[in-house]
Amino acid sequence: MLSGRVLLVDDDQLICLSLGKGLEHRGYSVTTADNGTQAIEFLEKERFDVVVADLSMSGGGGLGVLRRSKELHPATAVIILTAFADLSSAVEALRIGADDYLSKPC
Repeated sequence: MLSGRVLLVDDDQLICLSLGKGLEHRGYSVTTADNGTQAIEFLEKERFDVVVADLSMSGGGGLGVLRRSKELHPATAVIILTAFADLSSAVEALRIGADDYLSKPC
């Protein structure tokens, strides 16, 4: 069975619930945050193997979470999720250091 710590950040509770349950079912320990501000608070206190963050949400978006995660824990993988994928946001996320960029639903 897989193991690892995942921080899942999305203001859509349905996404957090469904994606979180799927990850837990596969053996991951999942912590959820409702917004970027809360995610950054978790990142400042704890270390995660992977951060999955929505690009656009209230309380700070995924790019802010990405930047802070890479400052605090450069080896942590960060995946950006978005329902509104476009080339410019993908390029910006990857330039900042995202490990992947996925369109919802995923």
